[in-house]
Amino acid sequence: MRKSTLLTLSAMACFSIVMLTSCEERTGTHQEVPALDSNEISSSGTMSLEGEIISVPSPAQIAMLIERAKIPFDATLMNPLANTSAYVTEQRKAMGLGVLGADLAYAANYESGQLNSEYFNAIGKLASDLQIIDHIDPKLVTSLNNHIGNRDSLLRLNARFFQAGDNYLKESQRPDLAALVLLGGWVEALYISVKAGRANEDIISRVGEQKYAAASMTRLVGKITEPSLKAVQEQLASLDDEFQGLRSVYTYQKPINDSKEKITYLRGKTTVEVTEQQLAALEQAITNLRNLIIR
Repeated sequence: MRKSTLLTLSAMACFSIVMLTSCEERTGTHQEVPALDSNEISSSGTMSLEGEIISVPSPAQIAMLIERAKIPFDATLMNPLANTSAYVTEQRKAMGLGVLGADLAYAANYESGQLNSEYFNAIGKLASDLQIIDHIDPKLVTSLNNHIGNRDSLLRLNARFFQAGDNYLKESQRPDLAALVLLGGWVEALYISVKAGRANEDIISRVGEQKYAAASMTRLVGKITEPSLKAVQEQLASLDDEFQGLRSVYTYQKPINDSKEKITYLRGKTTVEVTEQQLAALEQAITNLRNLIIR
């Protein structure tokens, strides 16, 4: 049995830079922590789309965890760039943009200079097709290009690039595309995680934590009324079913009271358990969804 531990936290209050860190919820009143709901997940960023608060680790966070586990780089896990020529519709391009962003984060951790450059160029092409690139500060794009061989700079700038793109899509009343970029990055990060880190308990624990994000992602993407996405929506729902089959156990821990600041730190934990059989089912469902997105 593999277990992962989630620190109970407010979905909009906590953001961590790397997946190995976490934060505690703060509140002005003493209260017992309820079980986690579908909007809570540890060590992740949060965003609001179409009324859904979605909390997921960034692809860069997952890529860093894989690299720190000393798992060898495997370029075959990345979406082949040749696939992008088949991305004709805006929806396919948006999902592809998210996928390539996750791939770039994965490659950057291993300082794969030439691959970084190739995937960066492909990202720029899709962003241009979606009219995103024209609304991002040119200095940011130039900085990305200039730091293509520097892991830390590239990861930081890549995150800023996608955040800027997300802001533009929301402001231009194209939240559906923002949701699909998020979906593509999330699915690709999951795929790389289960393929590269299947034997690593910490990485699989992080995959198990995605139970909470999966429910929100399914609701969000399910709201998009685009016939061409039906197969993706159905497979996403199937993946969510697999995630919701994972057992969550809440463990109470006594809160810490700071009388001076009048703040109570809530320290309850929720454990998500993943059996070998469940992991195999998750891996297959993730692969099926990823194949629909990239091809």
